[in-house]
Amino acid sequence: MFFLAFIKSSVVNIFTLSVILFTGISNLHAQSSGNNLGYQVVTSQDPSVPPAPLLRVVPGDGRVTLYWEDSAERFLDPYFQGTNRAQRSNFEGYKIFKSTDPEFLDALRITDNRGDSLVGFRPIAEFDIVNDIRGYHPAARRGVRYWLGNDTGIERLYVDENVLNGRVYYYAVVAFTHGDALPNFTVPLVNPATGQIYDPPLQPTQVFLHTPRESLIDARVDHDTGEILLGRNVVSVTPNAPVFGFRQPEPPTIQRISGSAGGSISVDVIDPAEVRLDNNYSITFQDTIVPGSSPLDPDLIFTTGFSLRNLTTGELVFDRESRFRIEQLLIKEGLLLTITNSGDTVSVNRELSQWNSESGRTVHNFNFGLNTRFSKLADYRIEFSDDIIGRSEEYLLQVGALNQLLPAEDVNFRVFNTTTNEAIPFAFFANPNIPRDLRAVYFVDENNGWSVGGAGQLRRTTDGGNTWESLDTPTSQRLLTVKFVDALNGWAAGANGAVIRTSNGGDTWVNQSIDITTPIHNIFFHDTLTGFAVSDGGRIYRTTNGGENWLLTASGTDRNLRSISFANRDIGYAVGAVSTVVRTLDGGETWSIVPSTDFSGGSTADLQFRTLGSVYFVNETHGWIVGNVGTIWSTVNGGTNWVRQTAPSNTLLNRIHFADSQTGWAVGPGGYIIKTSNGGANWATQTSSIATDLFGLHAISSERVVTVGQGPTLLNTNNGGSTWSQITTPKRFRGYLQETNVQGTPQLNIRSDEIFFIEDFGTETNVITWKVSLRPDIRGASQDPGAGDVLELITVKPFTRADEYRFSVGPENVPRSESSISSDVLSDIRVVPNPYLVTHIGESRTYGTNEPQRELHFTNLPARATIRIFNVSGQLVQTLNVNNDIAVNRYVWNMQNRHGHMIPYGVYIYHVEAPGIGEHTGKFAVIK
Repeated sequence: MFFLAFIKSSVVNIFTLSVILFTGISNLHAQSSGNNLGYQVVTSQDPSVPPAPLLRVVPGDGRVTLYWEDSAERFLDPYFQGTNRAQRSNFEGYKIFKSTDPEFLDALRITDNRGDSLVGFRPIAEFDIVNDIRGYHPAARRGVRYWLGNDTGIERLYVDENVLNGRVYYYAVVAFTHGDALPNFTVPLVNPATGQIYDPPLQPTQVFLHTPRESLIDARVDHDTGEILLGRNVVSVTPNAPVFGFRQPEPPTIQRISGSAGGSISVDVIDPAEVRLDNNYSITFQDTIVPGSSPLDPDLIFTTGFSLRNLTTGELVFDRESRFRIEQLLIKEGLLLTITNSGDTVSVNRELSQWNSESGRTVHNFNFGLNTRFSKLADYRIEFSDDIIGRSEEYLLQVGALNQLLPAEDVNFRVFNTTTNEAIPFAFFANPNIPRDLRAVYFVDENNGWSVGGAGQLRRTTDGGNTWESLDTPTSQRLLTVKFVDALNGWAAGANGAVIRTSNGGDTWVNQSIDITTPIHNIFFHDTLTGFAVSDGGRIYRTTNGGENWLLTASGTDRNLRSISFANRDIGYAVGAVSTVVRTLDGGETWSIVPSTDFSGGSTADLQFRTLGSVYFVNETHGWIVGNVGTIWSTVNGGTNWVRQTAPSNTLLNRIHFADSQTGWAVGPGGYIIKTSNGGANWATQTSSIATDLFGLHAISSERVVTVGQGPTLLNTNNGGSTWSQITTPKRFRGYLQETNVQGTPQLNIRSDEIFFIEDFGTETNVITWKVSLRPDIRGASQDPGAGDVLELITVKPFTRADEYRFSVGPENVPRSESSISSDVLSDIRVVPNPYLVTHIGESRTYGTNEPQRELHFTNLPARATIRIFNVSGQLVQTLNVNNDIAVNRYVWNMQNRHGHMIPYGVYIYHVEAPGIGEHTGKFAVIK
């Protein structure tokens, strides 16, 4: 006959049915086949009972921990031979029963629906497979239906905290099957053979014939001898508090040996008795790549399993175990291993990816992302400098249907794959929307010089222009002009009224911006206090306190002014659009337009329609003005008269500079350079061998000249221009806030260069795996990376074969107690119960007599002690030798004296002697 049990689910408030074979409660245990798996064949016509799980128990302080193995989960029911394996794999879940009696007599007992027969016990917990087989089995037996669970998921660890220390408990774990239940089972309405609707309708018991089966509760009591026999799936346990000074085992520390997975691994000590002290372990993984469904979808990196090897014994504790992805692992060698994967695709770890800057600068934020499907399992590092330290690869970048060739560039960074610890190739996209031009250059002596340009660029040389270093500035505006009065004090200015100053040679700069939106085209300083700046609309600004304040001075024109220079402290000139020339004779206090009568040798057009871009005085008498269409004007009397000079061509001249009154140069677009050696009476073209526009120029001497321009371009000559050499400067990795105007509304657009990592991926070679760009702060508070800046790029990755972790089990991972314990702890020793009244809840009964087992509990004891018990007359009643494990602070006395007889009622004195700790005396009473 079937043994049925109602069970109340922990998920829904209903009673459920538990089914096992039954021929009376005393025969419940006798039906076990006796094999060590707890397996029992019912009949050849009926489904079988699954194996009984091997159950282990760990007592604790006010808690009991149960764990068991998984043999039942591999159970194939012989009854279903000939059907598919899924049907034969009939295992469904586990149930846990609890009692204070080995026959589970005080467990909640369930009868059939007539109340005639005991059919089972109510579990304290139930776990079932997530397989859409849940709720009640449809077939009723003896009026009740079996509860299959609620898809809670399988667990093999249970902690019961509803216990009392010192009381004996019994636990059983049984496995159960789902019978012939199927996912979303329903009773069919149509006869599959005829296609006709059943009439009358089928009943569930006509369709579903095999209700679930449970393994037995393998426990038996010999009522003749009182012996308790417990099988593999039943345990008895007494929870206890530990001794004073007890220290719980710490979890072993996991160490990464190789790889860079983003998941987590932890190890917890569950059963200290099974832990292998001083053993070392290794965790490795297996993986496979699942290609993306389309070229734009990333491949999946699927962690198929892991292995745990005991390196000390050489044993494989887990071998290619895959269940860690969906359920709790088995506890082996006393340890619970928990592995949490980060997923099956690679993504950016935004918490760990960060700038590490030794420079102290606030670097632009960054974007780091994978490129389509080639998501490389790696971490990266980009190191930056102010000099050339890397070179990008020429690479044909495919962007949708477009192809863009990225040229090889000398750059100020290099890229490392930190997973393989190798430098990797990369491609570099220099965003054309980011200004890279150099607009002006100035030398204060033969060694120290500075150049400025687009997006706040500023470079410095200390060796006469042979090498240059990039410096940080507090502006992203294009700088158009730079001037130093000595090796320490200098100014640079440019777009939107930007003015910056340094007093330490350019190491640091401060803003001194003028409150205008027009560009400052040129500046001139006499000394550290007095200076001038020119802008559009005929504006001339003057400072007498080193740029702290700027005052607008009337210039006599509203033309855009492009350049300013002084012949001496009093006489100065500014030039600009439409051949505008203004002059001061009183040190800049007043300005007036220079009349055309002061210019000779030119046509009317020369005087009226030329844009004049540069004026320069080499001394108090000799000066020059240049502009478009090859315009050159020269003076030898401090500007009283100007004479037209003839250029080799009508090419625009952007800048002019002289080393002395006879030797000078002028530059323009397309790498155009002309030179004179006779004060401008004759000019000759020189070969620059470049085609980029040149904007700035400085003649250090009659032999050494530096010019700058688009690109950025830096050219120098050490032989008067007979040959020019291009100075290689790095393409810096840059971010930029581009100002635009949309229908009258100013906007800031973020522009950035991009770095593309070139790597092999699977069978693919030289593919783009990741890319990096910059995201400047819209408040302008961040800067481009430079020397001392390192960008650490960390990815979140699933575990793969590249990953290995190790841990060791040391003294800190097992229970231990402090070696030195104060005698004060002995005052906490108690006798329970006190007084003893006939019996108490912690006592078990003696089978055969059904009498309670008399017990007194001494608690809060040290692990080693001697307890002597005396009556009030001072006679020794009993001596108890305590020799406990450090996890147990209790001694249970059977209340018998030295002669084996039960002690009479009365008051007793006890004396506890604990070696190395001290002594304690107390008393208790026995009342019968």
